Amino acid sequence: MGKLRNICVWICRTPQRREGFSNKVKSHASGSITIGAHATLPIVGSITWWGGDYDSLKRAFLLKEPIQESVAAAVRNERGARNQYNLNPAKLDQLSLDEWDELQAIMEILKPFKAWSLKLQGKCMNGTIYDIFPAMDDLLSCLENAKGHYSSSIESHSQHLQTSIDIAWVLLNKYV
Repeated sequence: MGKLRNICVWICRTPQRREGFSNKVKSHASGSITIGAHATLPIVGSITWWGGDYDSLKRAFLLKEPIQESVAAAVRNERGARNQYNLNPAKLDQLSLDEWDELQAIMEILKPFKAWSLKLQGKCMNGTIYDIFPAMDDLLSCLENAKGHYSSSIESHSQHLQTSIDIAWVLLNKYV
């Protein structure tokens, strides 16, 4: 998530990068991806709101090819892109295929949280306990399913996800 956030911040940092990235997205949109009017830029996730991280991941997967192209172009064009330690920041944050797979897994784990958040914000919900308990039960169940999936997985990122799921489960269970 940190690498993706750094890439999104890097793309959105200057008007020139934003415009160049939007042009890449528009050239890709002609055939393979469908974009909305404002979906030409990545969303920078929030460090305090997991819903923002879900939105950031969802947009990143929509814009995966332009993101990869932009980072690859920045790595190739190292002149002027070096920081004080003589390293190319884009090269440090380049996402591997395994890291994209891990981001996909994180997005799937966050999906029910986003869905319940939107449902609880609806007009029929008023924040009462009988609205909240079914959401918490469902989210705990989703975390338990994810825990079971990643405990039996041999993927390289499964241990990291397992630990994160365990922490999320403990925190959510504390409120039930």
